[in-house]
Amino acid sequence: MKEILEIKEGLKWIDISCPTPLDIYFLRKNFDFHPITLDELTHLSARTKVDAYDHYLFIVTHFPVYDPTEKCSHQVEIDILIKKDIFITVHYQDLEILDGFASFLKNEKNKKEINQTYNLLYYLLEQINKYSLRQLAHIEEKVNTVGESLFKGKERELLEQVSYVKRDLATFGIITWSQRNILESLATAGVKFWGPEVEIYFSDTLGDHWKIVHTYNKLKETLNDFDATNAQLLDYKINNIMQVISVLGFITFPMIFFLSILQINFINDIIADKPLFIFIILFLAIGLSFASWLIFRKKKWI
Repeated sequence: MKEILEIKEGLKWIDISCPTPLDIYFLRKNFDFHPITLDELTHLSARTKVDAYDHYLFIVTHFPVYDPTEKCSHQVEIDILIKKDIFITVHYQDLEILDGFASFLKNEKNKKEINQTYNLLYYLLEQINKYSLRQLAHIEEKVNTVGESLFKGKERELLEQVSYVKRDLATFGIITWSQRNILESLATAGVKFWGPEVEIYFSDTLGDHWKIVHTYNKLKETLNDFDATNAQLLDYKINNIMQVISVLGFITFPMIFFLSILQINFINDIIADKPLFIFIILFLAIGLSFASWLIFRKKKWI
C-alpha cells in the first residue's frame, strides 16, 4: 500500500507500507532504481547502510521500539530512497513515527521550510532521534525502579528485574549504535549528492544522536552499579544465613553428642540403674549448649 503526498510543486513524498510486487513494479516503472536496490525492498535488511548512486541515495535505517509483552525493545526498519525531487519511505509495519512525520508535513507552516529532499531526510532523522530518546526514557524509568527497590529485602526479585532491564539496554544499544554508521556516512554521501550546504544538517543530527548514546551509557553504568550493590546485599544475606546455620549446629552439637552416647547399648547397660547419671549427662549437654549460645551472643554472631 502506498500514499503520495505532494509537499510543493516538484517535491513529493511517497510512503509504501508492507511493499507488494505491485509496489515494486511501480518503483521500477517510474524511477530508475537499480534492480539490487528494488530487490532489497522485498525483505528486511540485517544491517543499516547508505548506498550512494549517481542519481539517488538508498538508506537502510533501524531504530528501537519497545514491546511491552516481551519487556524488551526490538528492531524496526525504514528504507529510504531519495532523488532530488522524490522522497520515498518503505516500511514493513505500521509505524507511529511515520504518522508523526506525515502530520508534520501536512502542516502548511512546516511545508514552507522544506525546499529539497534533504530537508525531508533531516526531519525524518530528527523524528527517529526523538522517538529513540522516548524509548530510552522508559528504560530510565525501569532503572530508577530498580534503584528504589534496593535495601528493601527484595534481592532475589531484583535479580530477575535487573536481567530484563539489562537485556533491554543491550538490545537498544546494538540498534542505536548501528544508526551512528548511517549518520556518519551521510556526512560524506550527503555533501556529494546535494552540496556542502547540507553538512550542517547532518552534523546537527549526529550531535543529537550522541546525546542519546551518552544517556544510554549513563543508564548502563547506573544499572551496573545497582546490580553490583544488589549482588553484595544478596551475598551478605546468604552469608548471614550460613552463619546462623553454623552457629545453631555448634550450639546443638553437645546435646546431639550426649544423646547419641545414651543410644549406645554398652552405655545403656551401665546407666540402666543409675538415673542420676542420665540427668548429669543431660545437664552437661544443656549447659554446654547454653554456654555456646552465650558466647556467640556476646560476640554478636547471633
